[in-house]
Amino acid sequence: MESRFRSPILIGETVKVVCREVKRKGPLAVMEAEVMHEDGTVAAEALSHMMFERPKKG
Repeated sequence: MESRFRSPILIGETVKVVCREVKRKGPLAVMEAEVMHEDGTVAAEALSHMMFERPKKG
């Protein structure tokens, strides 16, 4: 996971976290997320490559 911190978040501050799937190919997914202050400015962002376990056949 690659994270970038843009601005500090104060203790007790309310933030909004938005996550989305950017791309998926088989069990591999690329996900991104943003943490935003109440005024909409980005406090942090992240990009992650994740492998999901395939469902086992019963």
